[in-house]
Amino acid sequence: MRRISIQLGKEVVEINLPDNTEILSADQAKPFSNPAFFIQKALADSIGSPNLDQIIEQKLI
Repeated sequence: MRRISIQLGKEVVEINLPDNTEILSADQAKPFSNPAFFIQKALADSIGSPNLDQIIEQKLI
């Protein structure tokens, strides 16, 4: 068994993994320079579903 430490929020958690476990990692995500813009864009241009305005309109009909 391999024991590794992972960052989980503000805590560090230690877990045991089988020796043959492949451990994957990713680069730290960079924060958006303007989060409000990207939230508004995501709500207006949703992928694979109606946008928020369309959902509200359907509920009011």
